[in-house]
Amino acid sequence: MKRAKVYIVILMIVCTGLGVAIGIAVEKRYTSRNLRKIAGSYLLKHPGAAHLPKRKTGLLPEKELKARMDNILSRIDRELGLSSEQKDQIKAVLEDAKQEIAQARDEFGTRLLRIRKKGIAGISAVLSPKQKEKLQKLLAGMKDKRGQKKSKEAKTGNPPAQSHP
Repeated sequence: MKRAKVYIVILMIVCTGLGVAIGIAVEKRYTSRNLRKIAGSYLLKHPGAAHLPKRKTGLLPEKELKARMDNILSRIDRELGLSSEQKDQIKAVLEDAKQEIAQARDEFGTRLLRIRKKGIAGISAVLSPKQKEKLQKLLAGMKDKRGQKKSKEAKTGNPPAQSHP
């Protein structure tokens, strides 16, 4: 009888330990996946707290982009001890890179739209007229939802998880 009680106590301790370990693992996973949301809601309630950088969702406003470039330049200067001539040259390199990145983003967006239209046309070619009509309604609804989501994110200041043109 005592032996059974010992086994039951040991089993309860092991189950409790497993429960705690699983709880910690789930909490850690949830927190790591939702950290930006958690921190964002905290920062909305406590505006004086440290600022989290926004998730990359497309082109940055000119002020932010200039600040980021200045930050990169000052970090390189601090780490490498640049001369003023080197700073000017590196600033020019960064400006060129910025222009090329902006151009690449524009080209990518255009190409992505072309691919999307081609895909929709391919799907439409397979469908009956009635199905095509339903597809158009479905696509319009999806477009409306994207627009509503973007306007809601703009109002709340929360960046989208993924940006789609």
